[in-house]
Amino acid sequence: MREEFEDAIYHLCARGNARQAIFRDEQDRARLVELLSESAQRFEAAILCFVLMGNHFHLVAQTHRPNLRRWMHWLLVSYTVYFNRRHRSGGHLFQGRYKSFLVQEGDHLLGLSRYVHLNPVRGASLGRGTPAERRKRLRAFKWSSYRGYGGLSAAVAFCARGDGAGRAARPGTSAAFALRAFC
Repeated sequence: MREEFEDAIYHLCARGNARQAIFRDEQDRARLVELLSESAQRFEAAILCFVLMGNHFHLVAQTHRPNLRRWMHWLLVSYTVYFNRRHRSGGHLFQGRYKSFLVQEGDHLLGLSRYVHLNPVRGASLGRGTPAERRKRLRAFKWSSYRGYGGLSAAVAFCARGDGAGRAARPGTSAAFALRAFC
């Protein structure tokens, strides 16, 4: 049984069944972003940061009510139904249950934000190239909250922008500055 707390912050991750792709194109990613926005309002959750990779996604979120299981169930089932209908497939899209880890504010939250946001340039194939090349790819990657935090584009509307990196920022510094300095 998963522990749920009011105003708890979680690192959440869901991976494709047998590590298969959960997004086939930009439209699939856009639909999950829409569902994130809708679900954050519906379940009174604040999404602090996110990244959508090919076969998994990461969220850092705060639930204002102890309803994590209901929220994630709604989100994953809604996306799976959409995906299966659109691609004329059936069965499980996600591998087992989602992963959830309680997160502490401060340096732990800032480190987690860094981990989530740098996901698109980590690993053997994604991490190739010089630091300048990886930085360029990261800044161009649009399926995360990084660009909004980094001041490279408008913030994602449903992201609680003042919170994620801002909670770990030193007094008098912005969330964007804290993230840029840390990444």
